[in-house]
Amino acid sequence: MKMFFILIFFAAMHSLQAQQQVSFKKIDSLVVKWNQATIASLERQKVMSKDDNVKDYYNQRLLAFKMLVGNEDTGRSNDISLRGLFCNKLITKNRRKDFFIIENNITGAKNIYRILLIYKENSTCYFVELYTYLLEGWYQNKVIKITSHRLREPLSNLLVNLKKGFNKDDVIISHFVYDMNDMIKITSEYYLHTTLSWDSGIKQL
Repeated sequence: MKMFFILIFFAAMHSLQAQQQVSFKKIDSLVVKWNQATIASLERQKVMSKDDNVKDYYNQRLLAFKMLVGNEDTGRSNDISLRGLFCNKLITKNRRKDFFIIENNITGAKNIYRILLIYKENSTCYFVELYTYLLEGWYQNKVIKITSHRLREPLSNLLVNLKKGFNKDDVIISHFVYDMNDMIKITSEYYLHTTLSWDSGIKQL
């Protein structure tokens, strides 16, 4: 009987380890795709810009972004990066198939990292969850309900010329969609300060 319980214990431990490995792989894949989508946005905008000063802004943001995500190799993720930690929380908590993530990081004497998670609850209700990063990790500050939002693909439609938008700090908007086979598609757009259109509706959130 004692041997039976020992075998049950090790079988349970093996099952738990297998589940954790699957979870880690999902998080790793999610973070890699997310990072690559954002970097693609920065590189595209840098190439399209005709202003050398703006090109310099994008070069600076590329370097800073790679430092922020914790790995210059965009083919690998860093589990302890801000995005890695948030994805860990997201996968264990959120089961939505279609959602937006808005990153609004305030830089200064004290950096503040914030995320808005927006997803549809039903035909007349969307939830907006606000998260702030503290030393111990991501914490949910509040949840609000809205009847609609203006975020639509392509996200590049919300990009305006420098000084024509409302955002004082840089903003990243990313859209996550899972298909029927649980494969994810991620689009992401990086908005330099004052390049996010007023039509986005984010100012009101």
